[in-house]
Amino acid sequence: MQNYYEILDVPSRASQKEIKERFRFLANAYHPDKFATPAHKTQAEVTFKKINEAYQVLSVPAKRAEYDRSLGITPYSRPPQQPRPTPYGHNQPSSRPNDIYSIGQMVVRTFAIVVLFYVASFIALRMGVGGLVMFLILVAVIYFRYFWK
Repeated sequence: MQNYYEILDVPSRASQKEIKERFRFLANAYHPDKFATPAHKTQAEVTFKKINEAYQVLSVPAKRAEYDRSLGITPYSRPPQQPRPTPYGHNQPSSRPNDIYSIGQMVVRTFAIVVLFYVASFIALRMGVGGLVMFLILVAVIYFRYFWK
């Protein structure tokens, strides 16, 4: 019997999200259409089928539980699927709070706020309060349309 956790290269304690992310990564890497030579393409097809089979079992909780029982893995050895809230009601901080992308997003958002402040003050000086109100409504519409999560 094949070990599906080894095929997807995830620990047996992996969450559904981790399994899905790893499957997507491996499926993209081993997709047969990405290979030009027939030898590589057939090898990729075999690997792709194994990855797909592993994901079909591990993505469904009932099938995964049955598979874990056949391996002797108890459900109590897994952490809870959802993060536990802190006493203040927020989720736990991410494991990589100083990630380069989160720092970059913070810089971009700060720059956007500064630019909006200067544009708003310019409009207020040139057009008065009516122009400022129109500008702030436009900014709010754009913000809620594109950046609200």
